[in-house]
Amino acid sequence: MDITVGTYGLLGLLAQRGFEDTEVLYLKKSNGVFLPLKCGDNTPGYFICNGTKRQFTFKALNSVAKEQAANQSKASRPAAKAASSDSAMSRQQAFFKQVHRPLPKQHATASPTKEATKRPTEGKTGFTPEPKNQRET
Repeated sequence: MDITVGTYGLLGLLAQRGFEDTEVLYLKKSNGVFLPLKCGDNTPGYFICNGTKRQFTFKALNSVAKEQAANQSKASRPAAKAASSDSAMSRQQAFFKQVHRPLPKQHATASPTKEATKRPTEGKTGFTPEPKNQRET
């Protein structure tokens, strides 16, 4: 929030978004901290400052606020979400069956597999250095 809005403007915005019994702890140039008894609409929004559109977000700072935000987001999700994803999956499978043609089976493989035979190990090839001798002291 912009600091020119002031505490009164922040309280007005929070009341408009459904926050109840809000106590503003402080308001700085880039953020404001407040404690509501009931969490309201915490989706991001915009405000215009000096002709520029700026986004504001809400962030839960303690465990109580995080729990309230989680409960609110669970409640706002549609209950038929799982059913719609199942129907979407069945529609995808039906489309795949219409489009997909099975490949004809090949009787002979394109390249027969050979068993890998190990090459015999060679002795010294001339590139192996002689082992180092320890110095006698």
